[in-house]
Amino acid sequence: MGHGDPPSHYLEAELLYPAFADRPSQAAELRLLGLLQAAERRGYPIKVALVAGAGDLADEPSLLRRPQRYADFIRGELGAGVRAPILVVTPFGFGVAGVPRSLLGSAQPGRGGDALARAAMSAVRRLARAGGHPLPANVPPAPMLGSSAPAETGTGASHVVRIAALFGVTFLALFAAFELWARRGRRRGASHAPNTPRRTARASVPPRPARRS
Repeated sequence: MGHGDPPSHYLEAELLYPAFADRPSQAAELRLLGLLQAAERRGYPIKVALVAGAGDLADEPSLLRRPQRYADFIRGELGAGVRAPILVVTPFGFGVAGVPRSLLGSAQPGRGGDALARAAMSAVRRLARAGGHPLPANVPPAPMLGSSAPAETGTGASHVVRIAALFGVTFLALFAAFELWARRGRRRGASHAPNTPRRTARASVPPRPARRS
């Protein structure tokens, strides 16, 4: 089964398998990932598999209704080198490997990607607190791919200012290049112009007197 199990392969390198069968909204997924990254920075990494439907379980869809067994299976697939707790969240409940299942209580996650993500966020906070690494009340969401930090208030205006400044610098550089090109052109034209002889002033000669007959 392990060779075709998407969450197990995904969690070998990532903190979150985001339920591709019914993926959470981007906002919910980034909030959950932000919590997982915060826990990892505090020395208590947690790996989470959101399993929304049978499409997330390639080989044995029946494990959708048996999240605890599935969490134990993923733990075995990842090997003893992975010390992080493994949290599985399905519409039918939670499963966790590496820590006692009783830490999560008896709440039901609900259906849909966003409901699973919200349930996972609550469970991650419980696990981190029980592990001696409680998370802050306000944890920023993870940055989107290609972004260095979460969006902040006022970034739209600053972005416009940066674009205007870049446009101004580009315009000035092009104008300076044009001026330099024009000056060189004028100098070349002057150096290749034909030499014209200088006009010499002729001495005025008085008219000859008329001969008398």
